Amino acid sequence: MLILNRKAGQSILITNEIQIIILNGLGDIRLGIEAPKDMQILRGEIVNRYRSPQINPQPTIITYRGR
Repeated sequence: MLILNRKAGQSILITNEIQIIILNGLGDIRLGIEAPKDMQILRGEIVNRYRSPQINPQPTIITYRGR
């Protein structure tokens, strides 16, 4: 696991196509994710919820649509 300290307005570049931008740093942290429009972006808690064998795996998929 990579742990970074970032301030509002700073970003993390994952590939040439994916950038995570810190929108604010007070209380709940807001992230902006810029990625190709055809790339699925899923929240971790949604994916983990449906990994449980007790639940029928039909997760809600949040697709990034760009600006």
